[in-house]
Amino acid sequence: MTAQCARCPPPCAAPPPIARTNLIAIASAAFVLLIVMCSTNLMSVETAGIKRVANLFSGPEELVQRNMSALAVVVVFVTVLAPVGRLVATLYVLIRLHEAATAAPFAARLRPGRAAAARGR
Repeated sequence: MTAQCARCPPPCAAPPPIARTNLIAIASAAFVLLIVMCSTNLMSVETAGIKRVANLFSGPEELVQRNMSALAVVVVFVTVLAPVGRLVATLYVLIRLHEAATAAPFAARLRPGRAAAARGR
């Protein structure tokens, strides 16, 4: 992932190698925080002996009780399933890019044609 000038061969800018691992760490932290968000209470109110607890799924539960199941499915998709899918896809791409970047120097050494040509020069 480098910027390439159209007129000259050297790359204009290349991200530092640590940037990819930082992105993997941030995406992993976001995934963990989303799991924590889904499993904890957002708010708890007690008034006159009546206790109400609200979490991420209490809104869709109330929508289902009021016969708005389609809207409840949309709310769950937008608040949970879409972010989880995006984080999983982001982690998959970043991990594959990291594997390719770390394996590239070793793969170049294993190619017999290029290694022999480099030694002959």
